Amino acid sequence: MRPGAESEPETPFKHESFRPNCKLVKDPRILDSHFVRFLRRSGLDDLPEIVFEVAGGTKTLLGVKSYTKYELEGTRILHTLRNNSGLNLEPEVIGLLDSYPQKVRVYEPKAAVFTPLSAFDRGVSHTTRMFSDICYWENASPVVDFRLFVGGVLRRIVKGVNAG
Repeated sequence: MRPGAESEPETPFKHESFRPNCKLVKDPRILDSHFVRFLRRSGLDDLPEIVFEVAGGTKTLLGVKSYTKYELEGTRILHTLRNNSGLNLEPEVIGLLDSYPQKVRVYEPKAAVFTPLSAFDRGVSHTTRMFSDICYWENASPVVDFRLFVGGVLRRIVKGVNAG
């Protein structure tokens, strides 16, 4: 390591959605007990978020997942370097990176509690999430939202979420 390198900004590409086949890592900040595991697996630990943030208008019940600051920075870097031949990006990914900023401006999304990838959001690639966002925005309807909500609730009951 170079002297002083620890004070340099961390690359966003070390974080979970940019890593292939990322696995859930046990979070040391979370207590380890049967009750806490039940709350996290069932999603009941999200109730305060649903009550306060959805009711307060800072989040929506259905839509897309919010991005971390590292994911936003990584997206900005990928967008800037999308035509660099050294990255070997597929044409579909370049097209996605070209269209995504415009789609965000058009749809002005808020973060949501239930998302199309809510059962998989920690295990999919960044570009898959971006593609999922665009698919949701362009196909949103009451029927899609109802299926997304019911599917999200059923996944929480049957499979569980946040299981660590």
